[in-house]
Amino acid sequence: MAPGRPSEEVCRVIRRASPALGLLLVGCSVGPDLLSSSHLAYNEAIHRAQHEEFLLNLVRMRYGEAPSFLGVDAISAQFEFEAEVGGEFGLVEGESSRFGAPRIGYADRPTITFIPRRDEDFVRRFTEPLSVETLFRMVRSTSDVGRFFGIVVLRMNGLVNRHLGGSPDFERAVALMVSLYDAGDLRIGFEEQHVAASEPFPSANVTPAQHLEAAKLSQRIRDRGDGSSELVLTGSVPMLWIRSGTPAGAELRALLGLRADLETFAVREGQRDRSEEPRDHIAVELRSVGGSMQVIAHAIEVPEEDLQRGFVMPDAVSESVRTYFAVHSSGPDLGEPGLRVSYRGHEFHLSDADRESKRTFMLFAALLHYQVASKAGQRAPVLTLGVGR
Repeated sequence: MAPGRPSEEVCRVIRRASPALGLLLVGCSVGPDLLSSSHLAYNEAIHRAQHEEFLLNLVRMRYGEAPSFLGVDAISAQFEFEAEVGGEFGLVEGESSRFGAPRIGYADRPTITFIPRRDEDFVRRFTEPLSVETLFRMVRSTSDVGRFFGIVVLRMNGLVNRHLGGSPDFERAVALMVSLYDAGDLRIGFEEQHVAASEPFPSANVTPAQHLEAAKLSQRIRDRGDGSSELVLTGSVPMLWIRSGTPAGAELRALLGLRADLETFAVREGQRDRSEEPRDHIAVELRSVGGSMQVIAHAIEVPEEDLQRGFVMPDAVSESVRTYFAVHSSGPDLGEPGLRVSYRGHEFHLSDADRESKRTFMLFAALLHYQVASKAGQRAPVLTLGVGR
């Protein structure tokens, strides 16, 4: 039989030979078998490579070096398969016999395209502060008040989050938020509010066509009741609700300089001096994805010799950050499961048994991907599978 698509007889021979040869059956059932054998394997390889790259960049930042990202742009996998069966006949003790001799050839020749991520849009998204909306959505989807407020928030109503050396008032405020949230006495969410989008104009001049035009822009014209109207936008405003009558809630209001007679406070981006009178809102400044990575990078343990030689800053990360993330440096791989990368002759290991660190790693790796890479002109990797010969 000439090389090419194997016959059903060859397929039966392969199946009987070993289940491990299932990948070679692409010629017997090209579509489903090829997808089944290749899709998950490439998915797992890309997933692990991205996580190793993220850990390596955290280690680089711990050593005061710039991170570097390499995106997988496309994968083209070309499979080649050849099979043939030879037969011969003979007599064994007077009986006729037939012996089959299958010969199988298989090759996988993938082509992978990488693109360095250093374009202007990627750098901007990596370094610009996160939005309050992003912070709140991450907290609501994970219930991780302490992890995100303790790492992402830089200032909150004048309290500064100094991750190197710690900031007692800020850490106390976050600890109170965690305890109140766990007790159901603090909620984080959004409230629909109407925000003026124009200066007032005479109501008598408003036409039906203007109402339709405003609706196309997701706006509406609101009558102010004094003979004038205005354009308004409906937006989701981040809100923090603190139950009244609890000692922890009273302490949190005092730390943040909030009015004691209110339970609901809008959360806005910006600064606020602690000397201001008690207010009805919370002003926050947030770190960027890169800044947040820098914070957790300082929780990475480094060899003593590198500390003595001045390669890294002393490990002075706050205890709250250390609670959520730890990566250890060690010698050769001793077989402990987890994620491991090599750098400067040392091994850095994120243990599978450290659930808190794994969760922090997973959440911030996802934040990097969805907040930066997926929005910075990076298209998802394209996997093309082809069967040759």
